[in-house]
Amino acid sequence: SFNQMAEALDQVQQRRVALVGYLSHELRTPLSGVSGYIEGIMDGVFPDTDATLALMYGEVRRMRRLVDDLQALSRVQSGQIALRMGTFELPSFVEQATVKLQPQWMMCGVDVLVEHPEQPLVVYADPDRVDQILLNLLANSLANTPEGGKVTVDIVQDGDFARVNISDTGSGIRAEELPHIFERYYRAKSSNDHEDSGIGIGLTISKQLTLEMGGELTAQSDGPGEGSTFSFLLPISKSQKLRDWHR
Repeated sequence: SFNQMAEALDQVQQRRVALVGYLSHELRTPLSGVSGYIEGIMDGVFPDTDATLALMYGEVRRMRRLVDDLQALSRVQSGQIALRMGTFELPSFVEQATVKLQPQWMMCGVDVLVEHPEQPLVVYADPDRVDQILLNLLANSLANTPEGGKVTVDIVQDGDFARVNISDTGSGIRAEELPHIFERYYRAKSSNDHEDSGIGIGLTISKQLTLEMGGELTAQSDGPGEGSTFSFLLPISKSQKLRDWHR
């Protein structure tokens, strides 16, 4: 048991070191870009135009997104995220979330299909956080699904919960990686053995937010090249339970 604990701690430390190295690289790249643009403007190499400023602003936004993700992760895991729970109809909500990413799906040549029951399905959750989870998972599927692939979003009732299954025909996940993909310092490798550009922050945040709302987030895959399915549960509302009882 002691050896297993020591090995687990060593793995966490290795992931932490790898994460720090990755973050340094991710911050260094846009910083170098901004610095280069500023020096170019000062030396008269680059024109001081709106186009140049827009490029600089894009690099700043990239750094800000990374910092915001890290801050969000820290707040979520320390229990400092305030939830605004309420009731809302889930299928229409999910359809709206997929529409937000429609330009990206179209550019990547990926088909998106939403399937849900005909009857209303009302959940009790924080709509802003559910939207965050959906966008994280949909963006993850988009990043791992090649052109010509498909993403299916299936919404079903599972007892006292609503289950959202997001399945893709993408690169899949190795069996040995499945237990770790939601860990804070874990970085999965894609099927071609090159490290992904992300660091798993979105998945970690989504997992914790789902737990905070009384649900669960899981992942399944048959292996590399076989696609993957991310499923999360949300508690259904009391009004939904009453309707089910009367039926």
